[in-house]
Amino acid sequence: MLTYNYSYSKLLNLRQYAGKITTAVGSVLKDLGIFHYRGTRGGRKSKFHTKSNKDIDSKNLSNINKKVQEAVRKQKPAKYFHWRAGQINVNTCSDDFLLHETLIQIKAANLDIVCMQEVRRIGTGAISHEGYNVYWTGLKIKKMYGVAIAIKQSPHIKVSNVYYVYERLMAIDVTIKNCKLRIVSAYSPTESGSESSKDIFYAKLSKVTRVENNTKLLLMGDFNATSTITTRKSLFDGNLHRFQDTDDISNDNGTRLINYCSDFKLCILNTWFDHSNVHRITWHSNDGVTKKTLDYNICDHWLRKYVTDTRVYNNYYLSSDHRILVSNMTTPANKAARWKKHKKKKQSKRANMSKLKDRETTTTTSTERYTTLMTVLNKAVEEVPKKTRNQNAHPWDGDERLKQLIKERKNINKSTVTYKEEEIKAMQKAIKIRVKELRNEYLYEEASKLNEAHQNRKIFDLWRKAKEHGDVIRKAPKPIKCPGLREHFKDHFNPDQSSLKIPDEISTPPEYIINLRQPEFEIDNEPPSKKEIIDAIGHLKGRKATLDVASEMLQVATENPVFVDHVHRLFEEIWRTKEVPSDWGLSKLTTIWKKKRQST
Repeated sequence: MLTYNYSYSKLLNLRQYAGKITTAVGSVLKDLGIFHYRGTRGGRKSKFHTKSNKDIDSKNLSNINKKVQEAVRKQKPAKYFHWRAGQINVNTCSDDFLLHETLIQIKAANLDIVCMQEVRRIGTGAISHEGYNVYWTGLKIKKMYGVAIAIKQSPHIKVSNVYYVYERLMAIDVTIKNCKLRIVSAYSPTESGSESSKDIFYAKLSKVTRVENNTKLLLMGDFNATSTITTRKSLFDGNLHRFQDTDDISNDNGTRLINYCSDFKLCILNTWFDHSNVHRITWHSNDGVTKKTLDYNICDHWLRKYVTDTRVYNNYYLSSDHRILVSNMTTPANKAARWKKHKKKKQSKRANMSKLKDRETTTTTSTERYTTLMTVLNKAVEEVPKKTRNQNAHPWDGDERLKQLIKERKNINKSTVTYKEEEIKAMQKAIKIRVKELRNEYLYEEASKLNEAHQNRKIFDLWRKAKEHGDVIRKAPKPIKCPGLREHFKDHFNPDQSSLKIPDEISTPPEYIINLRQPEFEIDNEPPSKKEIIDAIGHLKGRKATLDVASEMLQVATENPVFVDHVHRLFEEIWRTKEVPSDWGLSKLTTIWKKKRQST
């Protein structure tokens, strides 16, 4: 009889199309009169059911099989491949019977790759059992320590290299559906272990986890490490600065593990998903009270994007005080899946140079060319948005009592009372007293914060805030008046030319000066090129502009080739006519007093 059971599916060769029996295959079976399609009812999934109970000979089965295979081939290949990786400290797998029992539970968990610790098998070796290829390494004589990696026998998983490092560490290079990975199984010394054994373990681990750029890393193991970071969804991505003040219960192994992940920029997958403590704790003590998280799944940043879940499963029977930790992966199977559309960055608003582009100057003199350039630059500066200042000049401007006093003063000024000078003076006095009280309160609060910050060694941030409100401590200096300074510099820079005489050193120069005036080498007298103009403007210091236009604005303007072309024409005109713009002869004098302010 035709029934959809294991024997029929095996004869029809449908088991190899697991996950691909969709509408394409269903339509073939429906046309042949074998299955009929039942639609979704009440939220249930669609299913195919047998339509008849007629006997089918082998010839019809072979035709059906060919048509099903053809329908599956026409389907587009899946972009992503789903697989599961886990790790467990088995306590012991020293004999084949214990290994058999462990693999049965691993198979029930539907794991493709499993890292096992403390297998306690002698030497190195490999064995195939229960649909898995198991590789292990341990001590040569004693049945202690030892790690192993079990790889599911699948056409999508190919093993290329096996690295037996030592009894606590091993690695395997695999290719899972066009995705190259290095799987590392690690078993760290316990907290009571010697410092030298821990140093050796992390030195070897650092060496084996250095992979090529096209190979991704997945590290799973029992690190005997406790940390506050792993007890919640902390999203640890190797950036240690975000977690320095939050790790309270970290032991020595925990500190070493966190520092190792920070050095190699690795993500701890236990911290990337929101689960209860039941699905986070990996070790249960025999006393039934002590519970800890000692096992971790770790990967690089690229692989972390394709991890859909990481949690502990407690419903599998394993003769161990540890629980199995599983990570679900959905890795890309081809180039199309790896490609991701990146959002374009918003470009900042640039100066408007359209007027230079649309307008060809017909001026000939350097002064007119320079005036045109400065006009365009000044208009461009006006279009740049200016930085707005805070409306409240002082921290206490928002006080309600102060606002009420200021409002009453305005009302008195608007009133028609003839004798209101005394009222205004009284209100002014009340406002000053209120401002003084608020200033004293503010300074007292700031001083208290400084004392607390000094105790906590965080005085830098508060000192920066105090500098921003520097007007609280001292008032702005009054402008300095220098009535005699202008006449002094006017006489200094405009001396009487009639009394000046040419020095003898210039009228009759010595012989070596005459030789210097006739150099044998050639001097480049050509005007500066566009590249030299761009480099010179690029080296201008900020906030030290000699013009009315800031140097930062000139540096932005050099990104426009039209602006550079006009500046180049200006210098060519200067070189040709030997005349500089008249504005270049203007200068501004600013008084800079040394030490205390002086008045003249």
